[in-house]
Amino acid sequence: MARVSASRWDGRPAELSEIVPGICSVQIRVGKLLLTSLNVTQTYGGLIEGGPSKRFNDRLVQRALESASRGEMPVHLVPPVIKLDERRPHDPTEVLPPLRCIGFFHGPPTPRAVGDWWRTDLVVVWFQEPSERILHPDVEAQMWDLPWEEKARDLSFDDW
Repeated sequence: MARVSASRWDGRPAELSEIVPGICSVQIRVGKLLLTSLNVTQTYGGLIEGGPSKRFNDRLVQRALESASRGEMPVHLVPPVIKLDERRPHDPTEVLPPLRCIGFFHGPPTPRAVGDWWRTDLVVVWFQEPSERILHPDVEAQMWDLPWEEKARDLSFDDW
């Protein structure tokens, strides 16, 4: 089977971002990640009665991780920043950010990538405040130390 590799006009291999257009990119410690798929929902959308609790929030986070699971693709959770709603002093409520996000990222190969490496992927779950930017600046800062080399999955053409 013949394999075609993309290259620039000068013959150098093309960057992944030149082959697969992304929604946005984020710089992390080990390189640039390209966001190619994004699902955003309201964290508490559909909550009819009552308010969030630690137990309820833990369930929401667990469901987000389950929803993000795609076969053998690894999933990473950016720990959500939890705020305390102290309007009821005897019963403070833990509140997650209002948006639940599940993103599919392409990025640099891990040290495990050998041979006919094609691309490296990771699914990331995070919660964020509304923002004019796709990735809220606070979340982008949290992603700097994303454990890409430990969690991301290297794929070759044979994996397809």
